[in-house]
Amino acid sequence: MSCRVVANCTIAISTSYLWLSVIIPGIEHLSDIGLVESNRELFEKEHLYIVEGVNDTRKVLQVVNENDSDVSVYPNRKLGSCESIYIEEKTEEMCYSSYKE
Repeated sequence: MSCRVVANCTIAISTSYLWLSVIIPGIEHLSDIGLVESNRELFEKEHLYIVEGVNDTRKVLQVVNENDSDVSVYPNRKLGSCESIYIEEKTEEMCYSSYKE
């Protein structure tokens, strides 16, 4: 399942990065872990992006501004997308050894 990642508040982002509260509509359909990807069009136009990677869908993501000036982000602005990741747990037996001198 894939869902949009949108801004939750209005904020001016200076030429740096910050942690931004986001909304992931349809999050109830995502797994607990998701792959977050930035909106390519937003980067091409404004050099603004969310840090991509595996995230626990906790609704706070790092946003980076590579412009020479501030960029305003408004509620419901699409910042990227999030896709479910399912990890299979292995049930292999572990082998332990003890070493005595």
